[in-house]
Amino acid sequence: MRKIIFLVDAENIPFDMFRRYYAEVEPLKGMYEIIGRVYGSYNVLGKTIAMYCAKGFEFIETSSLSLNTKNVADMKMSVDCTDLVLRTYKQEVAYVYILSRDNDFLPVVYKMESLGIEVRTAIKDLNRVGINKPKILKHLQLIGYLPISAESSVKCIYSELKSQLADEYENEDIINFINTRFSLFIGAAANHGWNVAKIQRMRPEKVSFELVAQNMKMKKFSDLVEIYGMYTRRVFGSAVKRENIEPYLEKLWRDMHGSI
Repeated sequence: MRKIIFLVDAENIPFDMFRRYYAEVEPLKGMYEIIGRVYGSYNVLGKTIAMYCAKGFEFIETSSLSLNTKNVADMKMSVDCTDLVLRTYKQEVAYVYILSRDNDFLPVVYKMESLGIEVRTAIKDLNRVGINKPKILKHLQLIGYLPISAESSVKCIYSELKSQLADEYENEDIINFINTRFSLFIGAAANHGWNVAKIQRMRPEKVSFELVAQNMKMKKFSDLVEIYGMYTRRVFGSAVKRENIEPYLEKLWRDMHGSI
C-alpha cells in the first residue's frame, strides 16, 4: 500500500488549520497508509497533543533534543521527512504533507518535488492545490470532456481517461487521479451511512458506475439515483441532469432487480 507522509509543526500551525488539511486525506484511508507525526513541546502544546493522537498521529517531543529549542522541531521534521521518503518507504510514498508556515522547509519541499512526489504545504508562497490533481480536471474541461455526459459518466473511468489523456499524462497520473476522485465518493457515501466495504477494494482500472451499483446494497430505485448523483459530483465534479441519465438507471435497476 502506498503512503501519505503527513508531518505537522504543531507550534507553528493551529489545530483548525491541521483539521482542514487532514480532511483532504482522511477519505483516502484504506487506499493509502497515512504516516502522521506531530512535532513540538509538550509544555507548549498541552492537551492539543491528545487531539492529534486521536487522529492516529505520533507525537514527537522536540524540546528534549536540544537546550536551544529554536528551530529544533523544523530540523527534526526535515530530517524525518527525508529519511521516510528516501530510506524507510523509498518508492512507496505518493504524497507528502508538510504543515508549517516556516520557509525553512522550502529546500525539503523542492527536494520532494524533484523526486516526483506531490507536496502539500502551508507555506504561504507555496500553497499547493493538493492531491486531487485539478490540472487533470482543467485539461478535461478544456478538451470538452467535462462537464461529463450521461453516456461517459457510467463507463469505466480508466478506459475513458486513457483515451482522453494518454498523450498528456503518465499512467500513474491517471491511476492516482482515479484513486483520489473515487475516494471522495467513498468518503461521501460512508458519511451518508452506506456500506462501502466492497467498493473500497475496487482496483482503479476497473471502476465504473455499473460496478459500483452492483456492489452496494440498495433497496429501492431512489437509492440508485442518490448514489449516482453522489458518484458523478465527487468523481467528475459535476452532476448530470436526471432526464438525461434516468433511462440508463432504470435499465440498470431492472437488470439487477427485475423491476422498479
